[in-house]
Amino acid sequence: HEIETDASVLVTRPDVLSWAGPTITLTVEVEPGQEVFVGAANAVDLADYVATTDRTEVADYRPPWDITTEDVPGETRLPVAPGNLDWWMAQAEGTGSATLSVELPEQAFALAVIATGGGDLRGMRVTAAYQLDGGFGIGLGMVGFAVGLGLFGWIAFQGRPLVRVEDEPEDEAEYA
Repeated sequence: HEIETDASVLVTRPDVLSWAGPTITLTVEVEPGQEVFVGAANAVDLADYVATTDRTEVADYRPPWDITTEDVPGETRLPVAPGNLDWWMAQAEGTGSATLSVELPEQAFALAVIATGGGDLRGMRVTAAYQLDGGFGIGLGMVGFAVGLGLFGWIAFQGRPLVRVEDEPEDEAEYA
């Protein structure tokens, strides 16, 4: 999916990714030759880091892909290069693209995409996926339950009419 921004920094607000547990994989593609950094961090640390920087914030996200963004004006440069910070929970860097996988923690959490080495995030495309531990087993169990329920219904109705046949009325004259 494309995210339109001409800023060099894109961050999610803390409440955008407010569930914990799933592992998300985020692949960010930018213009060929553009260096990009993708990081996952405690929301407070990230908010402090980008507080005075010109950025685009993802204010809301609804699956499968419906986002609301807001541009926040500020300085054109970050105070420190993102790769020099030690508080990232997970990080990835690349030229033209970068892929990050991280398990969503229970604490306030945010993601950052940063164009490094100058430039901006114009033409950025994001592919996101999530993995829920045990999800395959749960899905397989549900399919097995549905098949079993269908077989039970089929066996229960074998040899029985689907409509009820009422008894014929007895002739009252026979009892008089």
